[in-house]
Amino acid sequence: MRRTIPALRWWIGAALFASTIINYIDRQTLSLLAPFLKVEYRWSNTDYAYLVIAFRFAYSIGQTILGRLIDRIGTRRGLTITVAAYSLVSILTSLANGFYSFGFFRFLLGAAESANWPAATKAVSEWFPKHERGLATALFDSGSSVGGAIAPFIVLWIYFRWGWRPSFAVPGCLGVLWLVVWQWLYYPPALHPRISDAERQMIASDRADSGLVCNPRLRWRDLLALPQTWGVIVAKTFTDPVWFFVADWFPIYLVAKGIDYGWITVTEDGFVDTSRVQGVDPDLRVRPFFAHGGTISIREFVIGTGGKSHYGFKEIQPNSVVRNDTAFGVLVMTLHSDSYSWRFEPAAGSSFHDSGTGQCH
Repeated sequence: MRRTIPALRWWIGAALFASTIINYIDRQTLSLLAPFLKVEYRWSNTDYAYLVIAFRFAYSIGQTILGRLIDRIGTRRGLTITVAAYSLVSILTSLANGFYSFGFFRFLLGAAESANWPAATKAVSEWFPKHERGLATALFDSGSSVGGAIAPFIVLWIYFRWGWRPSFAVPGCLGVLWLVVWQWLYYPPALHPRISDAERQMIASDRADSGLVCNPRLRWRDLLALPQTWGVIVAKTFTDPVWFFVADWFPIYLVAKGIDYGWITVTEDGFVDTSRVQGVDPDLRVRPFFAHGGTISIREFVIGTGGKSHYGFKEIQPNSVVRNDTAFGVLVMTLHSDSYSWRFEPAAGSSFHDSGTGQCH
């Protein structure tokens, strides 16, 4: 005989909480990286807005359709398919190479993630008595706030070390690990091999007392006739735009206001604010610039306010000198143990002469 798990329903509630955290880490990745991806792919705010709309449009349609599908295929299979789908899409987003591919993957992610809340709500109705459903729903729903709060620490940490592609792939792998636990843990209460007899009886009695066993399926017009339905619609109409701004636009808003983002300050046009980097001349414009693990990474230098000579580096190893040549002149970068230096050797006829040093950040 298998050993039972005490208070098994709360372990299932914890699994739903974890799935919602992972759900929000996956969806927050693009907004957290938007200030950098806008620079790399030359997106305008309008371009980024279309990516946001692709996700939200698919999410809205998906919640309308997939809730009914969850009712048909069951909670265990439904949430398995949901988490597997959005985890796979998150991993595949690392293969995106431009606006249209990002839009395609964001649409798929919105459609896949939309079933998480209907499935989690159905799991709560199956496993929790009515006097605990409010708390259980609050538990898994709070995963959205927790996921949104910890996502920057995970996504930006990965980005500053390995780039944006692993920042999408690694959170997607978290969902794969969650699926292993879910497949082992979740079964309907009547069939679960590790539920105690007392807990099974409590759930069955509550469902019988609530009349859930024989309730007919409600039609759309029946739902729209309920005041509770319109209460939810009105409340969400006023609260969701605020939440969507925080979830989708807040990193770009911080950048637009010149607030430190991650380890660098990026101006609204996508360049690092060199006035706040020690030892760097204001005529030197850098986009984006950061140092990690003894390696300085520079996506692009723009020298001077006139001809704007562009220089691109990937990484400069410690105690090394790298030269980049263009028609405007030569940029020489040297990385020391905890600082860097640079000098510009102008081409013949150029009037721009400058050099500088700075501390690695």
